[in-house]
Amino acid sequence: MKINFNFAALNIRSMQKFFFLLLPLFVAHLFSCSSEDSNIEQTEPVSVKVSFSGFDFSVVPDQNFATSRASAAEAQVTCIAFKVFDENNKEFYAEKKTKGTNENFDQINCELPAGKYTFVAVAHKAKTPSNGAADIASPEKAVINDIILYKSTYATTMSVDITRGEPKEVTMNFGKRITASFSLYISDPYPEEVDEVEIIIDPDQNVGTPNQYTFNPSTGFSFAKQSYTTNIYKKNSPNNSFINGPMISCFLTATEQVVNVKVNMKDSSGKLIRTRTFNAVTLKQNCTTKATGYFFTNSVSNGYTFDTTDDEELSYAF
Repeated sequence: MKINFNFAALNIRSMQKFFFLLLPLFVAHLFSCSSEDSNIEQTEPVSVKVSFSGFDFSVVPDQNFATSRASAAEAQVTCIAFKVFDENNKEFYAEKKTKGTNENFDQINCELPAGKYTFVAVAHKAKTPSNGAADIASPEKAVINDIILYKSTYATTMSVDITRGEPKEVTMNFGKRITASFSLYISDPYPEEVDEVEIIIDPDQNVGTPNQYTFNPSTGFSFAKQSYTTNIYKKNSPNNSFINGPMISCFLTATEQVVNVKVNMKDSSGKLIRTRTFNAVTLKQNCTTKATGYFFTNSVSNGYTFDTTDDEELSYAF
């Protein structure tokens, strides 16, 4: 019996099978190359210039309040922290600036790939430049690492869409300060031996908290009610006196909060001369509660009066 093989036909069929097996791999490779090229285009950086402005501050001539828009320098800000987060809330870029040590203090220049971002900025006055700018952990959490919280403290967040093409300019307006303040104006004279004024806001609240200057940059609010303390010394005060009104600033948990304020008068050795506690004092974000009255005499009333306008200052009589 004679069997004939058609080797030519067999080779053609084999090549056809081999081609169909390789075809999916070839197509996948083409799409892979196209995807890589697309990713390269999408991640090509775009130059971004960020400017900081729009600080609200008050000028107080003869008790008439006027709000103005200011630059960082005019708002008495000395430190700015800036951070960029991507859509997954992952840190993408960060920079800190200190007045006097960085050129173009109120500007940031960076490069970002096309995408959607959240810009976060915190600006504040620091006691010394070495204390530095705030630490921003996320768009919802930041901390000021200083021994005192000044009135000039601002924060803002902004959603920014970066597209491929021309350089982008972004202006972040801070607006109103996020702190609340309490100032003390005493009608009777200070005894000569008073060398220190200690002001404590809510002395019974969270005394052991590691850092009470932790807050949410998107709202300016603290995460919990805190106790705040500041000590004002006569030798560090203008004209070596307390005539300008000792002041303390703090974060609130809402735009308005009722607190107790304790004031201790001490001599140069720290000995207590006179203490008073003011109960149920209203503090407001971006406002100063001004307390006026007699402190060292016994004829003291506990009446409170408030100016509820959003004009930087509230009146409080005692």
